[in-house]
Amino acid sequence: MQGITRSFQFRRPRHPIRWIGAISLVLTIGGCASANKRYEQGYELERQGQYVQAARKYIDALKKDGDHPEARVRLREVGPRAVDSFLENARLAAASGREPDAADSYLRLDKFLAAAAAVGEPLARPSDYAAQRRTMFDEAIGALIDDGRAYEEAGNWYAAKRAYSRADRYFPNVEQVGWLIDGMVRTHLGWSEADLDMGRYRSAVEHADQALALAGDPDSEAGQTALDLRATAIELGTIVVAVTPLWRTDDAARFIPEGFLTAFNDELELEAWSDPPMFIAVMDPLLVRRALRDLRYYSTLMTVPEATRLSREVGVDAAVTANIEIFTVTERDVREEVRTAKTKAGKPVTYLRRWGTLDYRMRLRYAVVDPLSQRAVRERTIEVRESGRFERAVYDGNWTDLALTRNERRWFEADRHLEFTLAIEEELLWEAVAEFSARVYRDLMSQVD
Repeated sequence: MQGITRSFQFRRPRHPIRWIGAISLVLTIGGCASANKRYEQGYELERQGQYVQAARKYIDALKKDGDHPEARVRLREVGPRAVDSFLENARLAAASGREPDAADSYLRLDKFLAAAAAVGEPLARPSDYAAQRRTMFDEAIGALIDDGRAYEEAGNWYAAKRAYSRADRYFPNVEQVGWLIDGMVRTHLGWSEADLDMGRYRSAVEHADQALALAGDPDSEAGQTALDLRATAIELGTIVVAVTPLWRTDDAARFIPEGFLTAFNDELELEAWSDPPMFIAVMDPLLVRRALRDLRYYSTLMTVPEATRLSREVGVDAAVTANIEIFTVTERDVREEVRTAKTKAGKPVTYLRRWGTLDYRMRLRYAVVDPLSQRAVRERTIEVRESGRFERAVYDGNWTDLALTRNERRWFEADRHLEFTLAIEEELLWEAVAEFSARVYRDLMSQVD
């Protein structure tokens, strides 16, 4: 029997436009269903006399389906009642001495009127609406300024700031803005001084900076006060730290490239420890090394008691000790190729060409030691990895005796090998310096009040 071969192919729809139309129809039906649901919710709320909520549901229905006739009719009917509800809430709040709540009713009414207009149903408002609104805003601002002053006198800085911030919602005029700024400046200055008295130095600086930014002029009385508070907080809050030179375990020493540890310590001193953040003062590394010599601590892993003794010897608030625990260099995805060549005397020989990826891995362990408690308040490890390609050739004899092309000679040259490794080591070094210093500074900052 003759075999029959069948081929199966994916067939495109014959009428893709119909599919698009069907999808559009589904979306339209879904939108209509959603609009109908919101309309029904609005109608039920209207029956319950909740005119504001009902009007919002009708607006939502029209957002879903702008041609929804019932929702539009009901919004026209219930919208004015909703406006009256907002105005009545404002009147009642003002009558009970809650001017800011009354002003908030006007803000909500503004938002409601904008939403109705956006769906094509602008609603009427009282003829003197703008004047009513402005009067209520002015009364709310005045009440909140009075509240802020009272909170300042009571030392309730958070409540004072909240009062002045709330007043800013009600579109203050130029004169009112000046009053609010003055209140905020006084609040932040008082807050900064209170934090300073309680030893909360970081918060004291933060509030002094905010007062200075609001005052604008550093030469003004408020500006000078802010600068004085800031300087005092930094002086009292700064901790002095001794950072010992980085060392390595015996296991790591077997694989660390020559000069890497020295370069690491140099970059830490020149880049990381020379530019500490606010509230951290790093002791001159030269003085630290001199103290280590005086204590007879030579190139070794420091214990917590030794770091405590060093801290007391040089008079610092904390010490940081670190070492490289692990350092490995491994080859990955290695490929090999046996190649033929001739010596300069014409003798045929073979050598091996190898290429692939070098993976460097380094793990640091460090401790932040508190001399008062004589313990490590932070102990962490950091792992850094870096990779890059390598390429070299291996020959049992003296490769310079081989007749090679210029490119082939490069596979044997030591400088070429060094280019690959130095590029990876440089990236590893910078990444480790950045990560190590950032982690240490974060831990030290946690010791600052």
